[in-house]
Amino acid sequence: MNGHLNDRLQNARHERHRIAGAPAGIRLSELSAWIDACEERMPLTVPVGVPRRETREPVLINITYSLHVQPWTLKGIVTNLSSSGFCLTTDYDLSEKDLILINSDLPVSGRKAAVRWTKKLVGNFLMAGLTCS
Repeated sequence: MNGHLNDRLQNARHERHRIAGAPAGIRLSELSAWIDACEERMPLTVPVGVPRRETREPVLINITYSLHVQPWTLKGIVTNLSSSGFCLTTDYDLSEKDLILINSDLPVSGRKAAVRWTKKLVGNFLMAGLTCS
């Protein structure tokens, strides 16, 4: 055993100290330009955990709605909303990309909304994120 690192260990050591996503072997003088280019694609001052462009206001609004392809009326509770979307808690099993027609007054743009995501809740309840159109 000697004090020299073999090539494999040397490469692994360099890999551990790389900045994730940065080109391999980047020099410190090039790092600033690389970070500036990243800033143009995504603001680095905004925390990564903030997925929405708009803030949503917490509310509790009972609404009625219907599926775009079904004639019957369903009920749900809007738990938060923005000008472009809202979260809906309902006991109907909505699926991603379902289109709904909002039958109640709701301060959003348009009367149609598309389901973007769903999350099962306790019991038969479901929360869905919708985008208005």
